Amino acid sequence: MEPHENIDKMYCRFNDIVKDLEGLGKEYSLGEKNRNFLNTLPKEWKPKSIAIEESKNLNSMPIESLINSLTSFELKMILMHFYKRKRKMFLKRKRLKICLSTKNLSLLEMMICTLLNLNLLCMAIRILYAIIVVNIDI
Repeated sequence: MEPHENIDKMYCRFNDIVKDLEGLGKEYSLGEKNRNFLNTLPKEWKPKSIAIEESKNLNSMPIESLINSLTSFELKMILMHFYKRKRKMFLKRKRLKICLSTKNLSLLEMMICTLLNLNLLCMAIRILYAIIVVNIDI
């Protein structure tokens, strides 16, 4: 699976490869296709692929059912990642509010200057943007 590739795109590529091989005379059973597809998943998918292998009979399971199961898991992972990012942003803003509410401007100035000296202009802009957007009174 390539980075930023979803299950549907991966299945299309996998299916094209299998059809090309079948055109050359190589035949695959349903179980082999399912196992090969599960083996191509990245390491973060390993617990899910092991759970599917142990709970289902891959020799009789249609590949569409496997894809549907993996797609629902993919959506759950995306939502979990989104909520983690949202929580991190909330905690960063909360820390920034605490920093500014103590009227410790010298610390903020020092932090922004350090970021600028390290050529981290984006991070300095994000901090200033957070101050403006959150409407923090100094």
